[in-house]
Amino acid sequence: MSKDRPLTFKAWSVRAILAGNKTQTRRLKTHIEVGDRIWGRETWGRLDDYERHLVFRADGDDDREHLFDHRWHPGIHLFKKDARLWAICTGRWEQRVNSMFMHEIMAEGCPSPSGVLSWWRKTWDSINSKPGTRYGDNPTVQVIQFERMEAKP
Repeated sequence: MSKDRPLTFKAWSVRAILAGNKTQTRRLKTHIEVGDRIWGRETWGRLDDYERHLVFRADGDDDREHLFDHRWHPGIHLFKKDARLWAICTGRWEQRVNSMFMHEIMAEGCPSPSGVLSWWRKTWDSINSKPGTRYGDNPTVQVIQFERMEAKP
């Protein structure tokens, strides 16, 4: 039976998903299975006191002055009902971090085919900095392939 599962995404990932350039993500641990619906958690802010009007940091406005409480909230605190990113998991497998092919790195949202490997190393290490999780440590990860849903379920 498929389930709704949250995944937290950084702003650059959200932009790549919205642009149709990111269709895979790699995680050290996950409970997501093929057929599960993924709802994206991302950094957000409130424009009013009632959380009816939200804005998302990935949309490019880093200014906090217009926010109700003058701060951005981490994606982990975004409610499922407020998520704008929804996707279906279409594939899941294990892989070593540094055994990816160019097309897989591009599916991670790499902005350009030139310098793909250096982009992937830098991106992975900026997210996974603990010993045993870095690119050079070559950890085994869970690959989640997904297709974005155009509308909330």
